[in-house]
Amino acid sequence: MPHDSSETVKQLLRKLDDEMQNADIDAETRMLMRKLDVDLRKLMAPDTSSTTPESTLDHAKLLQARFSTNHPVAERFLAEVINALVKMGV
Repeated sequence: MPHDSSETVKQLLRKLDDEMQNADIDAETRMLMRKLDVDLRKLMAPDTSSTTPESTLDHAKLLQARFSTNHPVAERFLAEVINALVKMGV
């Protein structure tokens, strides 16, 4: 993953994490957020092949759909993450 792209994704993940720290979300959604974070970190690591880009993108889209009505700011950050991943060819 190109350095600029991975930095963009890292910044967006920090913003998303900040936004969701005090949000009222269920345990399953928190688990999905943690999984997405782990998947994205693995995907951005230079020597990893254990995470498929498609599954990471699917997790991001699932979370975006969950956040669309109750957490619009988080939904917007996920949309930006998805856009960055798509631009990288994921």
